[in-house]
Amino acid sequence: MSTATQVEKTTSVVEAMIGRILVKPSDFHYGGKIVIPEKHQRRPTVGTIVQLNLPGDSNPNKFEVGQRIVYGVYSGTPVLITIDQVETPLIILTPEEVLVRLHGNAELKEAGQGY
Repeated sequence: MSTATQVEKTTSVVEAMIGRILVKPSDFHYGGKIVIPEKHQRRPTVGTIVQLNLPGDSNPNKFEVGQRIVYGVYSGTPVLITIDQVETPLIILTPEEVLVRLHGNAELKEAGQGY
């Protein structure tokens, strides 16, 4: 099943509450060939908005579905939704937790601890 179909299916089964943004984290890979145990890896900080529920005045930043955003490493609540035996990781954020919006071909490289 394609990612787009899975995201559509996820958003049709999961509904963001008022004042929340549902984000699909981008795939995250460390550079190099060192294998780092999953519990020690940093969480991804770039994702795509798949659903939001920000009525009227609560969306002054004009967030839209499909925008790529950057959020803090420990921001939001990570959840794992299973639909038709396919697990999809999602992050539930508030608008205040969004740090940057990425436009066009902008890419964010994850830096190590020392940058």
